[in-house]
Amino acid sequence: MHFHQNRWLQSVKFAAGRVSLGTLAALSLNACGGAQTTVTPPEDGTENPAVSVGSTAPSTDSALNAMSKEEAGLHTQFRAAMTAHKEGRDEDAASILKAIVKENPEVGEAWYNLGILSASAGKWKDAAEYFEKSSEKGKEFGDGLAAIGAHYLAEGNEAEAKKYFEKALQVQPLSGAANLNQALFARAQKDYPSAVEKVRKALTGDSQNAQAYEVLAKIYYDMKRYDLAEMVCRSGLSFDNSLASLHNMHGLVFLAQEQFSFAFQEFSKAIEADPNYVPALLNAGSLAYGHRDYEFAYNAFETALKVEPENLDAMLSKAVTARAMENYPEAESGYKAVLAKDPQHFAANFNLGLLYQDFLSKPQEAMDLYKKAQTLTSDSSMKKMLRERIEMCGYMIQDLADDEAMRKQMEAEAASNPSGGAESGGAESGGAEAGSE
Repeated sequence: MHFHQNRWLQSVKFAAGRVSLGTLAALSLNACGGAQTTVTPPEDGTENPAVSVGSTAPSTDSALNAMSKEEAGLHTQFRAAMTAHKEGRDEDAASILKAIVKENPEVGEAWYNLGILSASAGKWKDAAEYFEKSSEKGKEFGDGLAAIGAHYLAEGNEAEAKKYFEKALQVQPLSGAANLNQALFARAQKDYPSAVEKVRKALTGDSQNAQAYEVLAKIYYDMKRYDLAEMVCRSGLSFDNSLASLHNMHGLVFLAQEQFSFAFQEFSKAIEADPNYVPALLNAGSLAYGHRDYEFAYNAFETALKVEPENLDAMLSKAVTARAMENYPEAESGYKAVLAKDPQHFAANFNLGLLYQDFLSKPQEAMDLYKKAQTLTSDSSMKKMLRERIEMCGYMIQDLADDEAMRKQMEAEAASNPSGGAESGGAESGGAEAGSE
């Protein structure tokens, strides 16, 4: 078993397929006199949003009174779109926003929110067009392009993802989503100075961005600067204690320092924050397995599989735990399930071989799996172990063959001399008589 962290951020403000119009998109209107009125939808579902003009915060009614008839009409349309979205009527919300851009094509907020609605519906081509349009209207809309980059990243298209992150940074140089994913690209190339620089830009744009602290912790973790990584995790959690991925990262930092109790606590906090967060489920399960709490480990891996049924790490870990719990049939079926999806999976080949050799007395099957595993690793110590196990399987196969040959010989002798048991009894009786004489 090994420990897990997320490689990429899907986005900072929203994730692909789970975009929220009501809580993430600010609606900006121009008030009389050129001042900007920003209407930000509340996150608690309340009726009236908070409104701020300049440095003051008047009531919604007074802000509306200050608007021209045209601006008030726009505000009403935006509110109607928000209401439709909150009620699950995204098609109606999109129709309202399309009406806005038809009459007022310079309103970037409408294009941006159309992009969010399209992204949430999985219509990424449309979303890209809408976000491109919004980015032409103002630098505050750069995160829409970063969302498209995150989508391509999730699909494994890193080249296209990079293109959109770069576009986002051209529009919005302090974009959190774009800078942080660019930082992760640099981290993957072990270009740590560039990675740190990108994170700092993200934090310049938002000093309380907990995911930025998470990325920075990952970088220091890779650099084995665990003291700095721990400090950064604590800072990030002070801004957002409900971020499961940051708790998970904190747990990995503790684990690297062999502070197992603290590591398990952080993995548990991650699961508490998000019961379906698979990396933390796998990490907590692996730690529990190491401490022989097999029931906890089994349940953690089983939960991970309910969330991600195709997760091979979870499948393998559950099978290993089943073997430790002496449920050999489940262990065998678990290993075979992994190999059905990935026949070249080293750990599944090795562990199934171990099950056959050590627990099910099937040395030939074990030997075949070990020989295959030899071709799947370049680790010299592992190759040595496999050679030793193959040799041991050879001895076991010979012993089983000898036992089988002896059994057949005894059966043959018994079949050719059906009265041998009575004669033997007579001889013993005779011996007893002679002894008494």
